[in-house]
Amino acid sequence: MTRIAPTNRQARREIRHRELVEAAVAVFLEKGVAAASVDEIVRTAGVAKGTFYLYFETKDEVVNAVAERMVEAVVTRVEALATAPDRSPIERLLAFGSEVGDVGREPYELDLIEVFHRPENRAVH
Repeated sequence: MTRIAPTNRQARREIRHRELVEAAVAVFLEKGVAAASVDEIVRTAGVAKGTFYLYFETKDEVVNAVAERMVEAVVTRVEALATAPDRSPIERLLAFGSEVGDVGREPYELDLIEVFHRPENRAVH
């Protein structure tokens, strides 16, 4: 299937979405997930509060977007380790364990992990 290049509008939307997620990460790093507010996220992103709500209905939705980003980053790193031709299978396994063990080292990641394990967030799993 041929992917159609995004229009300028689509590209701007993707960029703004990424900026909001990055701002949320910055606020989560500083304050933790529970203490972070939408006001702080939009202030960090340099956008109006209404802009936030064009992309996310709630703070929980941006938490899920940050979680998705976190998981995608881990998957990318693990895939690279698993396919590294210069490593033996044992080295790959040890590197995998080390990479997975690094998840949760940042305080906001621990907050996110706690949020993920709430019964209402089962879909995140």
